[in-house]
Amino acid sequence: MADAAPIELRLPPECEHWRAPLVSECADVARAFARLAARWPQARAHGPEPAPLRLLVAADLAEAAALYQVLQLDGDPKVARTFRQQRLAIVPLPRRDALLTQRPLPPLTWRQTLRHEMAHLLSLDRPQLQAAPAWFQEGLAEDCTDSWRTGAPQAPGMAHGVAVLALRDFLDRQPGGRAAFEALADAPGEARLMAWRIAAERACRESPQSEPWRAVQGWTLADLRLALGEVPAGEPAFVGREVDPPAPVSGAGAEELLLASWPGETVAVRAHPGFLESASRALVAQVGRSGTPEAGFVIAGAGGQQLRVRLSKFGGFAARLEPLGSAATHPLQDLPADGAIGTPREFQIQQSGGVLRLRSGDWKEAFPLQPPLRLQFYVRDGALKVTLR
Repeated sequence: MADAAPIELRLPPECEHWRAPLVSECADVARAFARLAARWPQARAHGPEPAPLRLLVAADLAEAAALYQVLQLDGDPKVARTFRQQRLAIVPLPRRDALLTQRPLPPLTWRQTLRHEMAHLLSLDRPQLQAAPAWFQEGLAEDCTDSWRTGAPQAPGMAHGVAVLALRDFLDRQPGGRAAFEALADAPGEARLMAWRIAAERACRESPQSEPWRAVQGWTLADLRLALGEVPAGEPAFVGREVDPPAPVSGAGAEELLLASWPGETVAVRAHPGFLESASRALVAQVGRSGTPEAGFVIAGAGGQQLRVRLSKFGGFAARLEPLGSAATHPLQDLPADGAIGTPREFQIQQSGGVLRLRSGDWKEAFPLQPPLRLQFYVRDGALKVTLR
């Protein structure tokens, strides 16, 4: 392979422009994993060379399911997975949508999953590590998911904060005397992965032996809670996957974020609290072509009210004041179809004296909303790109 990385990477044709950055990501994971796994030597080849390590990115769940059928693999195609005997990992994208595939990089949360599976692939050539308990292997792979953990000068981000918060919430509802690894079977997936990561880190730090997991195998949930206290929390600002959090657009004086949900699921992300502190702001929202999306944004105020703006694929929208915490209930068919599929919609937001004024094109309306205001974007079964100005 022409790539310098130790894993062969196959991408959908529409995502080929991701190759160089993902190969770089793979090289970063390989360096981090080599440090983490130095105590477990790589196997020396005797006889035929082993098959190369391969990672296949599926464009959506349908393509992932087709790969499973062709390769005669078992399991849920939605779940990123490494297959030991085939020396292969398959990582599906949540959907086939131009808002996702035309980005310079895939979403941050998805790249963390990719790094996790890359670490699993690299572990296949270390037989002693393959003999470790499954939770330890998962924790070690999870320790490679964030570049801030592998030497890059970054702080822990939103995805990390969500996992820490999920684990903290789980521990708050459990008796501290329960055996940790048994109790974690009842934890949400993100909380469980974070717990395994914390335990694997602590085990490697406390024991220089080839079986460091023995140092923590007697942990209770109280021990896990103490270890969690040492972990930086980051910013837990989203729910669901996949998310590319707000990032500056080069030369544009703006930030852009992307939400791309899995079929039938919802993903939501909060804007930075400071965004609505200015008297006047603007945003541009664009709903993707895929799925049957329920998309929009909610501005919540301090007086028990929120403004919901629902968006259509065609650039249409509807705005309505509703009780705080309400779900979207007014019919989607009421949304006007102003343009072609994928038409972006720009909004100007002004606030003063407990009144929020929203304007888009020739439409404008005022809504009574008391500050402080909180802004959240969401999409179910679709993709949503937002530019904040």
